[in-house]
Amino acid sequence: MPNPHLLIGPFIRREAVMSSRIENTQSGLDQLFLFEADKTESPHIPDVQELVNYVNAMEYGIKRLQHFEAIHPFVDGNGRIGRLLIIFLLIERGLLSQPLLYPSDFFEEHRDTYYELLLNVSQQGDWKAWLTFFLQGICQQSEDALLATQRLLALKEEYKEIATGSRVPRAVNLLIDHLFGIPIISISELVKVWKSTFPTIQRGVDYLVERGKLREMTGQQRNRVFVADEILNVIMTERTKSVSLPED
Repeated sequence: MPNPHLLIGPFIRREAVMSSRIENTQSGLDQLFLFEADKTESPHIPDVQELVNYVNAMEYGIKRLQHFEAIHPFVDGNGRIGRLLIIFLLIERGLLSQPLLYPSDFFEEHRDTYYELLLNVSQQGDWKAWLTFFLQGICQQSEDALLATQRLLALKEEYKEIATGSRVPRAVNLLIDHLFGIPIISISELVKVWKSTFPTIQRGVDYLVERGKLREMTGQQRNRVFVADEILNVIMTERTKSVSLPED
């Protein structure tokens, strides 16, 4: 795969959402991307910080597998730690070259079975049923990850086609690479992260907006936020959306 690092971000964030959803968090990929796009704004759903913790823990653990056991970034029990370690173990054993897998999506889809089989392991020592279920999940999520990766790579080729030529603003290619990791952006945040100027990034954003690759999503004249809908629609499934909170 050409430059798989560009696709690691979305996969880590999908796993963060679904592993945390098993622990009954409400925030989804949409809220996580919005928070990352503009950290000066308070998140609409407070537990988005739990997702940020997961992403940070995953990125730290991948870099320092041998030291990860010293970290416990969550306020609840060991569930998310265990699900993090699944990915780390597959990487450490050479079965997964990059964290392009999100098994928690399968566990959340079959939550009752997941808890029942874990309980049977502890109470009855029934490892066979658990391992069969676990391997079914790995197979299903591997196929899903492959399909998502293929769709993202094809989409990236489409974006690159509009980013060639002498009249393309210099920020466009940087924006495209960034959007495939985090498809919601604010210009002011990128100015700080990239140590660039507002007009430079604005020209790149305008270029992508004019070609239908970015959409302004706030309707505001200031502090605007832009989304790459095509990319987000590949990354975000129904299960990874934020859960609507009941009205008071």
